Amino acid sequence: MHSTALNRVQQLLGAEALCRLKSSQVLVLGYGAVGSLAAEALCRSGVGTLYIIDADVVEQSNINRQLCAYHSTVGRDKVQVARERLTDINPSARIVCEKTYVSQNNIEEILDLTDFDVVIDAIDSLEAKIAVAQVAMARGIRVLSSMGAARRLDPLQIRVGDISQTTNCPLARRMRHGLRKLGIYKGLRCVYSTEQALSATTQKEQRAKDALGSMMTVTATFGLVLAAEAMKFLLKSS
Repeated sequence: MHSTALNRVQQLLGAEALCRLKSSQVLVLGYGAVGSLAAEALCRSGVGTLYIIDADVVEQSNINRQLCAYHSTVGRDKVQVARERLTDINPSARIVCEKTYVSQNNIEEILDLTDFDVVIDAIDSLEAKIAVAQVAMARGIRVLSSMGAARRLDPLQIRVGDISQTTNCPLARRMRHGLRKLGIYKGLRCVYSTEQALSATTQKEQRAKDALGSMMTVTATFGLVLAAEAMKFLLKSS
């Protein structure tokens, strides 16, 4: 990114902090409603290397909340759109995008790609989220995990805390249960909402696989808070 493009970041943080961000490597798992905001915020803030892993293509149902989703990108791989968009924002950044479904079977391989400073978990699969937390924490890598953002309306009820502190989030409850089976009771930093999730509006919606209603005002805030937490850690660890 041209130096003038990051002047406002340097004015706020200082030259040394900006250099630290430029030398950092962050892995973003999932480039959807939460992950796309997290990745873009990091890119615009000067993080030098971003790895983005996602297996999906853009669908029309993504347009209300995902940065990769336009009518013109429907049907394209999300990671392809991500590479083009983020490279256009910050041409000097290293943007590595892989079309891969994150699972408990390949997280070791993904984390072997490079020496990551931070992992942002913005995926949906419970089993994969548990595996990401387990493997990253065992390796001493800072992992930040997004809990449930769907069926909520109030971004002011979003919080940051340890997995042991989460409330009113069914996904977090299942995460806690799964991690306890592995002997992990705390240490996972999460972004979550204390807002009680709204119930499905119709029986058809309850049955639909991808019918979790969501608003960009909430999902985007999740992503931006994850990015802020990542940068806070990167700068403190310098």
